[in-house]
Amino acid sequence: MSDNNGGEKKLNLITATFLAVGTIIGSGILGTLPNAVSLAGSKTFICIIVAAINVFFSNFVMMIICGVIPANAGPYMYMTRLVHPVMTIFEMVSRLLQFFLLALMGTIFANYFSTLFPAVNGKVAAIVVLLLFGVLNVFGIDAAAKVGNVLVIMLILAFMLYSFYGFTVDTSTIPNYVPESSKPLTVVLVGTVSALFVTTLGGGAIVGEVAESMENPEKNIIRAFVLSIVIVVIVYSIMSFATARAAGQEQFDTLSTLAKMILPTPVFYFFMIGGAMCAITSTINGLIIQTSFYLNKFAEDKVLPGIFDKKNAQGVRVLNVVVTTLAPIFILMFNMNVFTLLAVSSVLILFTTFIKLIPCLLIEKKYPNAYKKAYVHPKFAFMCLFAAIAAGLNLYSGVSTVISTPGPIWIILLCLLVVFAVYFFVRRAYLKGQGVDLNEILSTPPQSWIDLENS
Repeated sequence: MSDNNGGEKKLNLITATFLAVGTIIGSGILGTLPNAVSLAGSKTFICIIVAAINVFFSNFVMMIICGVIPANAGPYMYMTRLVHPVMTIFEMVSRLLQFFLLALMGTIFANYFSTLFPAVNGKVAAIVVLLLFGVLNVFGIDAAAKVGNVLVIMLILAFMLYSFYGFTVDTSTIPNYVPESSKPLTVVLVGTVSALFVTTLGGGAIVGEVAESMENPEKNIIRAFVLSIVIVVIVYSIMSFATARAAGQEQFDTLSTLAKMILPTPVFYFFMIGGAMCAITSTINGLIIQTSFYLNKFAEDKVLPGIFDKKNAQGVRVLNVVVTTLAPIFILMFNMNVFTLLAVSSVLILFTTFIKLIPCLLIEKKYPNAYKKAYVHPKFAFMCLFAAIAAGLNLYSGVSTVISTPGPIWIILLCLLVVFAVYFFVRRAYLKGQGVDLNEILSTPPQSWIDLENS
């Protein structure tokens, strides 16, 4: 992807918001929503709001930093420049998650595609989709984001059409239909159901990771992040009311099963293609953009060899897009255990989340003038409070994950950390032999940060 140091058109607030919405709304909602509704009924929207608050606080402190000193691949830049260059090791391992997520999205796409078109190999279709979005991203973030806008419009239209039929369907035509009974909403139930939505509401933080590619990032990062969460919460809440009415007391494994019962056949196909598949492909698009930007920064900082830093006429580092596209295809082709690998990465992310809160507490001290002039600049006490809330929420998830994580996962995680640590220190020693100080590169702030502080 281009880093926009050239003349590529930047993302405005609307396009950035749509990019975030498209990355948030993946296929997970199709499985999560019916399960949540079976537990909380028409009160599911309360759990959605609680989950949104969780996601908001977990990401808001990082979005504040992104607005103060914008940078592509922001978390990596803040970890290395504000904490220590060795944090690169954790960031490189964390980036593996994106490859596994892309492979997972490809697997889910293949399953939906095979359901609708059984005569076509779903895995081949998923590989084709990954390749298409890889090619699209070679032309730059503006082109990829515009296609993403179309996908988001289609999926929201499909979800609203589903909701319309959910509100208006004659429930007497639904086999074994029993109207929803009133369910008491306890604190434990809200916590359980809201946890189901946390993962399906993530993704909006992508706007902080493409900051240099946005118009007026100092203001638009926060705006796009908040707007994307609000839009998704509204869409999910409307769908939850419609699902509660149409499902009654019946429990469905996926939303597509219920949709097939209440939607006319042409509308059902539009729901599956324009809703489910567009949701998956929009997430794939966002993940390719996100991952490519991280690889770009690794290349700029010489963490990766120079070949990764070569650009095409559009200012895009093509090799980074190629790696981002082919790695998940490799995982798909060899039937690697994506879910095991995702579990490994999830544990690492929960661990590094605590480390990533450190820059939030250092930003005002290191860049006081830039912080004072920022669009959102809470007092230090409030930053500490936000960081404590985020830490508490992640600690809750972390303890649950540790309890349920089998021993081999920890062994795999340790091996990955060792491999990337060895690579980092070998790379640093090699560059030192070439007269290049990698630690100095990773410690030096971008000129744009210095300009913001001195302006």
